[in-house]
Amino acid sequence: MMIKNSLLIMILAFLLFACQKTGESTSEEQTSEKGMTLTEFLDSFDQLTSVPPKDLEVLVPLSNDQLKKLIPEKVGNMEMKKIMLGHKQALGISSVISTYQEDGEEDRHISMELLDGAGATGNVLVKATEQKLMPDYEEKTEDGYSRIYNYHGIRVWEKLNSKNHSTEIEFVCAGRYQFTFKGYHVPMNELWAFVNDVRKQKK
Repeated sequence: MMIKNSLLIMILAFLLFACQKTGESTSEEQTSEKGMTLTEFLDSFDQLTSVPPKDLEVLVPLSNDQLKKLIPEKVGNMEMKKIMLGHKQALGISSVISTYQEDGEEDRHISMELLDGAGATGNVLVKATEQKLMPDYEEKTEDGYSRIYNYHGIRVWEKLNSKNHSTEIEFVCAGRYQFTFKGYHVPMNELWAFVNDVRKQKK
């Protein structure tokens, strides 16, 4: 009798586990269909950065395949049309560039470059970027402007060039990941709309 009861419990536990996995799978499919916000995307990075900044130098960088899995295929109405991995591999830095477009808008696109600051070389690069972003800076030209300032708790470098219809936003996330967003025929306010949820705003 005890054996039968144990067997019954095991079967019920297996069925419960299977139902949970099915529910998780369905949820993941729904998320991928509608795309994800950049906040949801970057939330995953917060879980990967529990290592103190001083230890980043000895931390093994994410592989290109790991980075690729973290890149959203869809952001808002824009879908990823192209992805390039390992363009800085020779320097010992894991990196990826993904390019997003809306259907029928071939002349308008946004590229997102992500560099992992872990490892000896990546750590130096990200620290140099953080140093570069520390002072407030602004320059205006006939074709646009370039400025470094504080945006909702993070230091950002914002550039606009009306002559070649380009916009750019650069910052470091969680002291480890360096992001550069470039828009082509995309106004600055639209580029910020794309980037706006890239990092959770800290109160």
